[in-house]
Amino acid sequence: MKIRNMIFAAWCACCVMSVAAQDCEISLTIAKAAQKEELPSQVQEILGNRLAAAVAGQGSVANSNFTPFFITAKTNTLYKETLSGPPVSTALTVQLTLYIGDAVGQKVFSTLTVDAKGVGTNINRAYINAFRAINGNNVKIQEFIREGKEKIISWYNSNLYLANLHTSFLCNLIYPTFSRILLYSC
Repeated sequence: MKIRNMIFAAWCACCVMSVAAQDCEISLTIAKAAQKEELPSQVQEILGNRLAAAVAGQGSVANSNFTPFFITAKTNTLYKETLSGPPVSTALTVQLTLYIGDAVGQKVFSTLTVDAKGVGTNINRAYINAFRAINGNNVKIQEFIREGKEKIISWYNSNLYLANLHTSFLCNLIYPTFSRILLYSC
């Protein structure tokens, strides 16, 4: 009885995966990139939210759970200055490099570099204002995400066996027995 239930569960999972592949729903993990200059946690959270909103706006799913594919942003502060005046402000120019890639296969599918400027009453506010450049309505960002999705789909189409191993790897983290059945029954 137990084996029959597991086989049925594997069959259901295969059906769900094939439906998701037909709709091209790609799930991307919001990954934290190593930075030269460590960003405050509040700023990192807002950067992750901006990335998630841009990805969701293009029909993909962004989450913090581990999936084989990721989106991340690496920041490089090009210019930082404290402006004097009655309200002391901080101005900065940040180079944002966005990546969509494969965490397991260690491949980058798409990159985009954007220069963003921000001014705020403190350094956090300046970073937050600079990150407004990550907007789902921005044509460059839409093209970046579309290109990443197309390359992921192309990768799946040309590497079906490896795609099953990706699925097996993820399922193995959660359901070790289930992933073995899933790998061999699909």
